[in-house]
Amino acid sequence: MLQDCTAHSFETVVSATVDGQPRHSKLKLCGTTGQSETDWLRTLKDSAAKIAANQAMAKPMRDEMVKAITAEIAMRSALVAAPGAGGGGATAFSLKPRPIVAGGSKDVGTAGYTSLPPLPPPVSVADAAREVASKPYVAPPPIIRPDLRFECFSTTSVGEGPCIDFDRFTMVIVTAKAPLEPGSSLRFLRDGEERALVDLGAMKKGQRQRISLPQEVCKGVNGGQLKIETLVLPKVAKAQAQVADSDGPYILHC
Repeated sequence: MLQDCTAHSFETVVSATVDGQPRHSKLKLCGTTGQSETDWLRTLKDSAAKIAANQAMAKPMRDEMVKAITAEIAMRSALVAAPGAGGGGATAFSLKPRPIVAGGSKDVGTAGYTSLPPLPPPVSVADAAREVASKPYVAPPPIIRPDLRFECFSTTSVGEGPCIDFDRFTMVIVTAKAPLEPGSSLRFLRDGEERALVDLGAMKKGQRQRISLPQEVCKGVNGGQLKIETLVLPKVAKAQAQVADSDGPYILHC
C-alpha cells in the first residue's frame, strides 16, 4: 500500500542535548491509503517501539522522539474513544420540527426567531479614497543617524583596530564623533536573531565606551554571523526605537 500523508500524518521537531551540544531532528510519519484510526494508532505504537530499539541513534534523541509519539498516541486514543468519533461510529439522533408559537411569525421557517436591523449600505471604493485623501498627511519623524565610530579589541589580537571578525573575548570600542543624546542602543544579532541589547546612554563628543561582547551572543553555538545595529528613539510621544545604522555581518567564532 502506498503512503498517504493526507489522511494520517504526524510531524514534529525534537530537540535534545547530545555530547554536550544541542541537536535538532525532524520526525515525520505517514499513514497508508484507506487506513483507519485504529490502524494509524497501531502504526504510531510500532514506530515508537522501533525508534526505542534503534541503538544507532543517540539515547537522548530516541527518548525525545518516543515521548513525542507517545503524546500523539494519547491524544489520538482519546479522540477515538470519544462519542461520535471516527473510530467508534456516530451516535444516531433525529430532528423534531420546531413547534409554531402562538402569536409568532406566520412564516413557519422563521417562527421563534428575532429579526436583525438591515445592514448599512456598502461604502464605495471612491468614497473610501476621498475619506483617506481628506485627512492631512503626517510624515513620520526623521531618523537621525548617530555619528559613531566602531573599533574592536580582543585578547587574541594585537591592539585596537577595525572590526573584522568576533570571538567571545572581543570588546567593541564606541567613540562618539558628535554629542549623543539618551535613547540610543546597540542591538547584537546572531544569524538574524536578536541576542542582546546594550544601552549607550548620553555621550559627549570624543567620549569612548568599551563594550564586551554579550555572553548571549555565543551562548549554545560554536559560531555564526554577527550583525550590530544602532537603534535611536525618535522625539515623539510613544515612539519605538528604530534602526539608524547597521554594521556587519561579521564572522563569529565562539
